[in-house]
Amino acid sequence: KLAQDAGTYLFNCLPHWYNALYRTDVHNTLRIHFQDKMRRVGRFLWLDWAQAWLVAHEQAKGGEWERLIAAHDGYRRLGFIHQRSVTAFKEGRWLIEDTMLPVGEGGAKSHARDSETIACAIHWLLPDWEWRIEVLQAGYVLSLLSPFGTVELRVTPKTGVFRSNARLIRAGQVLYGSGESSPVWGWVSPTYGKKIPALSLRVDIQAKPPFRLESEWILPVKDME
Repeated sequence: KLAQDAGTYLFNCLPHWYNALYRTDVHNTLRIHFQDKMRRVGRFLWLDWAQAWLVAHEQAKGGEWERLIAAHDGYRRLGFIHQRSVTAFKEGRWLIEDTMLPVGEGGAKSHARDSETIACAIHWLLPDWEWRIEVLQAGYVLSLLSPFGTVELRVTPKTGVFRSNARLIRAGQVLYGSGESSPVWGWVSPTYGKKIPALSLRVDIQAKPPFRLESEWILPVKDME
């Protein structure tokens, strides 16, 4: 697996590992203003459940690509809808486009008056492989040496983004970039009570909605099944 689920690890232990792998910021998604998509009120209880829906299913006539577009309202209380488009190309390339859209006359516009920009982060939880990061004018390229060959993950801020900063974290320690780390970042729990190191790629951005960013996976030519 490339984009990994963090798993569970432990339900009963001392902080900071007390049910720590449930938060939005350890999953492969976009997070805004350091907020979770839903409101946690107990060990296993969440309120204000996010609702998701399919926006579109598209496919090239010749079968060169197929695309799913979906959205959720987990950030509606902040005035935004998160929409994600996933396009699979026949040659072994995946393009993920994340867009944050303002909703309603009250939420988004009143928020814009308080602050012209919002703080967001795109996160990918990756296998613990050899890595290399290249900073481009348009974004970041993370190369991973997988058992099948080199995998590239290109994260490119697009419209509405005016500042970005990338960090790579393993087992709570920052390997690349500047900024602090949480001790629970850069871990995967394959089974309950067990955790192993992983690579956590986080790109923090300052943006003005509506904004869009792309994450492009370029897989080895050799079949990865």
